[in-house]
Amino acid sequence: MLALVLNAAVLWTTRYLGAAVQELWALLAEE
Repeated sequence: MLALVLNAAVLWTTRYLGAAVQELWALLAEE
């Protein structure tokens, strides 16, 4: 059960960070 929770947490963190990185790259590309 703990492994499942950790897996979900890692997955969501990865997706969230990926979206944040894309936002940063979009901002940098505009300048």
